[in-house]
Amino acid sequence: MLVRIVVGGVLALALAATEVAVMADGAEAKVLRGRTGQGHRIKITVSGRKFRINSLAVTLNCQGGGRFLIEESGLPWTRVTSGGRFRDAQYAKADPVYLRGRLGDGVIRGRLRVTYRAEGARCASRWMPFHAT
Repeated sequence: MLVRIVVGGVLALALAATEVAVMADGAEAKVLRGRTGQGHRIKITVSGRKFRINSLAVTLNCQGGGRFLIEESGLPWTRVTSGGRFRDAQYAKADPVYLRGRLGDGVIRGRLRVTYRAEGARCASRWMPFHAT
């Protein structure tokens, strides 16, 4: 009987410690919202020395003169160097998203570019600034 109580108590403490660790990781992540140079919204999650773009909208210019709006979401995590700088190429679906910039205290700013190629059409945005707080 005493063994069950001790084991049950140790198990309860281990689960409580795990919940605290999970909550600490979740509490550490911050969601930043901002705009791109085109005026579209951008939402970024920052956790420690890495971040990820949750949602992004970009207007692309195509070779034939056409334009269209593309929305990206759920990009992989990007690591930030010790100086707060980042430079990365992400691949969402078939669209490369190129990033470079700097992450500070509660602020991320930089430049991004999105390219798209499908069915012979080549489209891309220019390098545009973005800022989120």
